[in-house]
Amino acid sequence: DSRATVTTDAGTAGLKTQIANAVFGTGNAGNYDISYEDGSFVITPRDLTLRAGDKTRIYGTENATAVYTGGTTKFRAGAATATTGLVNGDAVADVTESTNATRTTNVGATGIKTTITNALFGMGKASNYNISYIDGGFAVTPRDLYIMAGDKERAFGAENATAQYVNGTQRINVRPADATTGLVNGDTVSSITETIDPMATVTADAGTSGLWTRASAAQFSHGTDANYNILYVDGRFAIVPREVLVTAGNVTRDYGAPNPVVTEYAIERGDRTSWRGLLAGDEVSGIRSYYDAAITPTTQGGSYPGVIHIDPASVTAGYTGASAISNYRFRYAPGKLTIQMRGFDMSTPEGRAVITSTGSVTQVTTGLTGAAANRVSGSLGEIRGGGDTNAAASTGNGSGTAGQTVVSATAKQDRSFADGVTIQMPQDGAPTNWANRVVVTNGSTPEAHDFVEHKDGSFGFDLGRTRGDRGFRPEDPAHNTSEAIPVLFTDGGSRDLDGIYTVNYSPEKLAIKPSSKKVDIPDPKEIRNTSAQALSFLYQTANGSFEVTFGNGIVTLYPQDEPALSIITAKDRKAERAVLASGLLTAIEDLGVTPVEIRAVYIFNVMDGQDEE
Repeated sequence: DSRATVTTDAGTAGLKTQIANAVFGTGNAGNYDISYEDGSFVITPRDLTLRAGDKTRIYGTENATAVYTGGTTKFRAGAATATTGLVNGDAVADVTESTNATRTTNVGATGIKTTITNALFGMGKASNYNISYIDGGFAVTPRDLYIMAGDKERAFGAENATAQYVNGTQRINVRPADATTGLVNGDTVSSITETIDPMATVTADAGTSGLWTRASAAQFSHGTDANYNILYVDGRFAIVPREVLVTAGNVTRDYGAPNPVVTEYAIERGDRTSWRGLLAGDEVSGIRSYYDAAITPTTQGGSYPGVIHIDPASVTAGYTGASAISNYRFRYAPGKLTIQMRGFDMSTPEGRAVITSTGSVTQVTTGLTGAAANRVSGSLGEIRGGGDTNAAASTGNGSGTAGQTVVSATAKQDRSFADGVTIQMPQDGAPTNWANRVVVTNGSTPEAHDFVEHKDGSFGFDLGRTRGDRGFRPEDPAHNTSEAIPVLFTDGGSRDLDGIYTVNYSPEKLAIKPSSKKVDIPDPKEIRNTSAQALSFLYQTANGSFEVTFGNGIVTLYPQDEPALSIITAKDRKAERAVLASGLLTAIEDLGVTPVEIRAVYIFNVMDGQDEE
């Protein structure tokens, strides 16, 4: 059939073979009436082999990142022969490629291949070929993994076991993953072997350079090291100077005396198990100290922490030892100077002498009995820093040593100038509802204030919080602070110093705080009342009434009933302070007294006019 050419497609229908002109070898064609019948002509597909390319990629990456290896490409056709291969200019343009590898396929996994199918011809037809597809190889290669040893440091002279990681590092430091490096697929390094430079001995000096830490033998808690090409990077090992704290000593001197030479100091010591302190065999001697320039002989009495300092130059000069001084970093802590006060120390316990620069003042116990005997009383003269004043003992029967005037407890004070006022307590509040509060009744209006005590020893009332815009609120009252007011208990004759206080008053608060100032203490016989005001108060379920008077610079509180007296004699420090604060508030606001006018506060520890039994 003339249609059957070399380019005729396989399977073309209707092709035939034809015969004619039979030639007889024996006989004569004329003897026959010859009929010719056509035969069929079939073109079959040609064998074609397509081979997939060999590919490789890094562990943990996508298959799309795989590259061809060994000079292969996505596919290649087998060379043509007489009966196989591409002919007539036919060409395969593309194939469908796949692989059975996954992102988590391990390095060295077997049976992983590249597969091709569905050849697409750019020239010719696929139907003209019997196509055989041959798989290519697919390899997963190890992924680079960088593990850095941690940077470490320790102090000079300490064992390497005490070294700590620094610079934000730790024992295992894995470089963060990127497209082709680092941990993937949830793989985790759980441990490494750490080695420290053998040159880092306990005697190696601080600042020795070139020391290292080294990691090796990584172990995985998830995944396997076979999937990684592990690259170990050394860390840095540093030896730093040991810190040594040198603390200046504390000293005490009298007011007016020159600052003494400080010879005491403390040097921190250490050993190989620690980072701090001077090591055995190294010493510092001859350390000198100096004072703040503001500390002079006339500096006021009191405690002055942090004013005595170590002279660093003396530490450097006084260092001796086998180790270089550069192996240490000296730090310094200041010392405290205590200047003994001249005069009476309000914090001195009852019955003990207070030594001053020129003499002593002694509190002595009187012969009181009954409720008043619960307090230790003394007959205190005028207390001054420069006088040689020794207070003599007073006795319960009113007798005393020469020069001492003692008023009997039975002698009622001269109150001829006082006008007493009686005020009843409010009856509509249950006492238990007023715990920790003080109700002050002036005139007909009761006021309830929170009694507050602070860590610095001060106490009083937060008037601004409890009053708001009500009550007594003068604008910027003058003379509202007194630096030193002595507060004493008395039975009318003997005296018992409770303390010396600073009193500050404003419309917002009344603050009372212990003071170390020296004062003159007036005798009870100086009590003269030119005004009087009754104060009623309720404190911690105890009702009580006091009369508050002021005269001759003395505020006096008189208990008016047994509940009031019991607060004074029960040794309840908080309740006593509430009485004092309430009395001062009444004197200031109702009697018009300013704190600077007050020479002293006397609180009677017996009923007004009551005899001691």
